[in-house]
Amino acid sequence: MDHYSVNVVWSDEDNCFISTIPEFEGLSAHGETREEAIQEAQIALEGFIEVIEEDGDEVPEPQTLNSFSGQTRIRLPKGLHRDLSHQAKIENVSLNTYIVNLLAERNLAKKVSRDLEIIKCNQEYALQAVVLTKESVPATEARYVENPYEWLEH
Repeated sequence: MDHYSVNVVWSDEDNCFISTIPEFEGLSAHGETREEAIQEAQIALEGFIEVIEEDGDEVPEPQTLNSFSGQTRIRLPKGLHRDLSHQAKIENVSLNTYIVNLLAERNLAKKVSRDLEIIKCNQEYALQAVVLTKESVPATEARYVENPYEWLEH
């Protein structure tokens, strides 16, 4: 276990620490202390590895901390390379800078899109809660939800 990742969290429900090893789905162990939970995970891990090897399966490699150099090499179709080079020249930047900017913009757009989708889902759940509230209480108490969108803004 020296090279495997260990996550330890407190569980109010179980009233103890629970440790997991991400490389082994389903492996968890309990302990009254963090150290005990980790020790129990070690015991469970040894059992997991034994069963995996007995079944003839491959033991997962330990996860490692990734470091990124900031460099990558990509191959482009000639036409795309030409078009990107032309645009970079028009904007008076290097091809590298132009491509990095395009990638950064696209990445940001995807993040914003995901965030908006989450907000939309949350609003839909809130609207469902408003409808349920309106149907389950007397009209005099539910009048504040006549316009659910206005209610969401407050």
